[in-house]
Amino acid sequence: MPPFQQFETQRLSVAHWAEIIAVPEARRRLATQLPDLLTPDVIAHLPPFFDLTGQNIDQWIDARAAESDIYLIRETGTEAVFGLMFLTPPFNNDIHLGYLLGRSTWGQGYASELLAGLVSHVPKTGFRLLGGVGRENPASAHVLRKTGFHVVPELSDAETEMFGITLNEKGPI
Repeated sequence: MPPFQQFETQRLSVAHWAEIIAVPEARRRLATQLPDLLTPDVIAHLPPFFDLTGQNIDQWIDARAAESDIYLIRETGTEAVFGLMFLTPPFNNDIHLGYLLGRSTWGQGYASELLAGLVSHVPKTGFRLLGGVGRENPASAHVLRKTGFHVVPELSDAETEMFGITLNEKGPI
């Protein structure tokens, strides 16, 4: 069960994709948008399975749905998907966060707005949100810090810096 179904910010509409991928016509529309979103520059800092080259798009969708709660990121009032957010089911009170945004949206503050919206809408039950960032991707690390995430040294390594934020009723800790 996802921690929430959807939220909106000033410019973004973020909704779990379960209803979309369950309806064949809506799933086909999404499948036609994903190759334009998952371009080499967008997935450069992500695990190799994000590369759609040689993959069946329906199998890719099914695999992502099996491993995480996936949220579609749209500009409010539009149907075009320009990003994805991934939340893994809680393990040891940690939810792992990942996101990607289409190249055309970079530098416009969408990542900061997305994470601020997430932090304000995720249930305040003491879960820790964790996000890993490749050390070669300082822009993503900056967005996490700006949103209140802090480095978790014991989970970081030479290639990846892990950031976390714990949310409870009193706010981020």
